[in-house]
Formats: sequence, C-alpha cells, structure tokens
Amino acid sequence: DVQDATTRSEQSHTAAADMTLALNSAHADNQTLVDRLSHEEQRLEAAEQLNHQLQTQIAYAHEQQQFGQRAVEQNRSQNIIMDELRHRVAETDDILQLKDTQIKELISQRDEAEHRLFDFHG
Repeated sequence: DVQDATTRSEQSHTAAADMTLALNSAHADNQTLVDRLSHEEQRLEAAEQLNHQLQTQIAYAHEQQQFGQRAVEQNRSQNIIMDELRHRVAETDDILQLKDTQIKELISQRDEAEHRLFDFHG
C-alpha cells in the first residue's frame, strides 16, 4: 500500500509538474499574443496618423487646385478684357490717324487759301 501511495504521489507530482509546464507555456504564448497585439495596435495608430496626414495633404492639394483653377479663370477673363482694350485702342488709333489726316488737309487748304488771298491782294 505504501508503494502504491508513493507511486500515486509521484504520479501526482509528475502531473502537477506537467500542468505547471503547460501553464507556463500557455502563459508565454499568451504574453507573445499580448505583445503582438500591442505591436499591431501601435502599427494601426501609426497607419491612422499617416492616413490623417494624407487626408490633410489631399485637402490642401485640392484647395490649391481650386485656387489655381480660379486664377486660370481670372486670367482668361483678364485676357478677354485686355483683347477688348487692345481692339478699342486700335480703333481709337485709327480714328486719331483719320482726324490727323483731316486736320493736315484742313491746314493745307487754309494755307492755300491764305496764299491765294495774299497773291490776290499782293
């Protein structure tokens, strides 16, 4: 009986040691999973930060694109106005040249009339 009790006691100790080893192994596996989870959470936070930064940059680029588009449209409008002004200036130049020619003709006619009058009275 003592031998049986000793054998059972040894078996119990062996089983307890095996369970302790299994628990220690499970605890190590659990700690590895916790460490992995922590690492993945850090990666997720970093990815979310990068995503936020990218969204901010995309929004800024979109604003810049809209600003550039408005500048292009404004430039087109100014070009249309400048073309109209050039056209009006050219028309005004033509009118001024015509008036200049008419004035020169009138001066020439006046000079001829004065000359004839001078010759007549002279």
